[in-house]
Formats: sequence, C-alpha cells, structure tokens
Amino acid sequence: MVEGFLDGHDFSPNTRRAFVNDLRKFAAWFSGANAEPFRVARVTTRDLTDFRDQLRRQEGQAVTTIN
Repeated sequence: MVEGFLDGHDFSPNTRRAFVNDLRKFAAWFSGANAEPFRVARVTTRDLTDFRDQLRRQEGQAVTTIN
C-alpha cells in the first residue's frame, strides 16, 4: 500500500525515506498507545491527533515539522 503510493509519485529518495521513517514512528507509537499491533484499518482520527500532540508536547517538535 505505502509502496504503491510512493511509486505513484515522483518523490526524491530522501522524501521516500522520510515517509517510511515517519510511518514506522507512528506505527510504533500506535502499538504502544493502544496495546495492539499496528493495523491501518484500526487507526482513528483521535490516534492521529494524539500522535501529533505527543510530537509537539513531549518531543518538542515545531508544528511545521509535524505537518
């Protein structure tokens, strides 16, 4: 699924790597926060909001970086 998306766009190798790293980071956070394995079908809007809040508050990332 992710590879199909990446292959369908003309992203640079660095952008592709950044996408994959961000998805891995989210998947790890999801598994820990929800005490279940990561599955795309289980992701909610609330999960995305909570993950963004963690990046901003606990990791000190700027909003523009998170976006």
